[in-house]
Amino acid sequence: MEELSIVKLQTPLTAERVRELKAGDIVTLDGDVFIFRDRPHRQVYDYLKNGRQQQIPFDLTGQVIFHTGPIMEKTADGWKVVIVGSTTSIKLESLEPTIIKHYNIRGVIGKGGMGAETTEAMKEVGCVYFAQVGGAAALLTEGVKEVVEVFWLEENSITEAVWHLKVKDFGPFIVAIDSHGRNLYIENENKVKKKLLEGV
Repeated sequence: MEELSIVKLQTPLTAERVRELKAGDIVTLDGDVFIFRDRPHRQVYDYLKNGRQQQIPFDLTGQVIFHTGPIMEKTADGWKVVIVGSTTSIKLESLEPTIIKHYNIRGVIGKGGMGAETTEAMKEVGCVYFAQVGGAAALLTEGVKEVVEVFWLEENSITEAVWHLKVKDFGPFIVAIDSHGRNLYIENENKVKKKLLEGV
């Protein structure tokens, strides 16, 4: 049996490194990842759309963001991750393209994929979608080595705060949307529709 080839990536990612990735690649991540779920998406999106000059207290430029609502535990030394696993990404489809393009986001980790507008934004700036392998939350949690900092905790709650993590061998993930316009979710949906029309 052929051994699975895994691409090890170091974050933050460069546009050049992202452009080398192709849909279907299996990857793991070392470095920085930002947990960035529904409410912070809306907050940052509103800042950008309303032309506000308010400076957000974290820098997403060139980073990898993670669609998840973690379970965290307060310790004497700070915080630790109890469990972390992807949440559904498509609910952020109306917000994600603007955020990807403004901050040149290089990677999005999530579940279930995203649509055509996000795919186009990823193609434009050099960004990919990392799909979590189903049922791998415990494995992902092992890859979190440090909670560096937390932002917007009091106003947003634990699950909707922005968490800056240090990770090692984080994954594995499948590149399900690459920076060349391939979206495996849309491709598979189109294949199913075609078969249904053919009566297969």
